Amino acid sequence: MKNQMKIFLYNFFTVVFALMTFVSIGALAQGASVLQVVSNAMVFSSLTYYCYNEENRLRNCVKKPACRRKAQLRVLKAGPHKAA
Repeated sequence: MKNQMKIFLYNFFTVVFALMTFVSIGALAQGASVLQVVSNAMVFSSLTYYCYNEENRLRNCVKKPACRRKAQLRVLKAGPHKAA
């Protein structure tokens, strides 16, 4: 999958998880238990944080050619090895 598509997906999931965090906090007003609200908010906020960081990492990788070369080297190093 191309990096631009991954950036779009991570951006989409960042927004969705941020909205779900606010929705889970709003469930407190509707009578949900505090433990359930806190656990849901923690899960969604951690997913938001992860998606935001991955999106930034991919954006930086697209902008900087050194990062792209490093990713290509990883693929080349992981290729088949010669038998001794």
